[in-house]
Amino acid sequence: MTGDVHRMIGDAYRMTGNAHRMTGEAHRMTGAAHRMTEPVNRGTATLIAATKPRTYGAGPDLDRFLSNLRKLEDAAASDGYTFSQRVSALRKIFYDGPGWDRIIASAAATRPPPSWAASPQLRAVRAELDAAKPVAIGGGAVDLGHVLAGLDARLHRGEVDISRMGLSLTRIADNHAAATYAGDLGSVVSHFIETSRLPVGRLLEGWPPGLESAVGESASGEDLRGDIDSYLIALDQEAGLVVSVGRYYAAARQLRRWSSFARLQGLDGGAPGTVIARTSVISRDVLGMAVALTGRRSRGRALEFFAGISVGVPDESGLVVWKAYHHISQQVARYFVALLQARAAAGQ
Repeated sequence: MTGDVHRMIGDAYRMTGNAHRMTGEAHRMTGAAHRMTEPVNRGTATLIAATKPRTYGAGPDLDRFLSNLRKLEDAAASDGYTFSQRVSALRKIFYDGPGWDRIIASAAATRPPPSWAASPQLRAVRAELDAAKPVAIGGGAVDLGHVLAGLDARLHRGEVDISRMGLSLTRIADNHAAATYAGDLGSVVSHFIETSRLPVGRLLEGWPPGLESAVGESASGEDLRGDIDSYLIALDQEAGLVVSVGRYYAAARQLRRWSSFARLQGLDGGAPGTVIARTSVISRDVLGMAVALTGRRSRGRALEFFAGISVGVPDESGLVVWKAYHHISQQVARYFVALLQARAAAGQ
């Protein structure tokens, strides 16, 4: 999801008010990297300052970004914030709002550390970070805001219930997926359907014209790299967030993020049944996030969609649009799986 689309999650959820309730369903991610505990980090600011490297070996843009991030992390630690609270506060510089409070519900209460507002220097640092663009690292640009969103969800695991008009439509069992690739791909689906000038029936046929450009706009390479990296970064809670991220990107030229993520997701050429099952889960999650974002850009097809899912006798045109959401979600999920497998096969 591009920066603007990622921020639209807050607006999209705000439109539906209290209709969003957090519940759950299973598709737990594997891997020890995701089973994070949270110690209380007393005196962490001193430890972070002592272990702070001057550069991270992945270029001046990343060095500047992480240097700014470090200043805010140090200040938050001095304010008594735990590791996960610091990650949440830093994530909220980039992505915040009611929608995000539902996706990462257990971090909703985290507020900016008092020191960030008290210091003119830190206010300037925060503003510079907020305006930061994707950073060129090794094999391509990375949106580090996406990295932080994924890491925060990873530290605050939960389930997301997708509801519209008071009706629970689907559930995403892993909010890490919702905050990263499922959210990005879901924005592709909602954007494409709501803005496409194709007849609705044409949206049910294969890969419709224009869908590829929608993928490039709402799920760019820098977005997906940031999403994936949030699964792969080894978090050292004692050393701190910036050190953890810096260590990961110091080896950026040797990263095989696509291969590692495909393996983590069970999409690395294993049993066909496993790949089919995983693709089905991804498709369902993409659909859920597409529903969450529906109605942000236009109202015409959104109204048909709502009619198709409302209680009572659904409008026929609404049912067709509902089927289109299913179909396009499946197409985008298959595209994502094929992309992962192709890049993994290429050793990336």
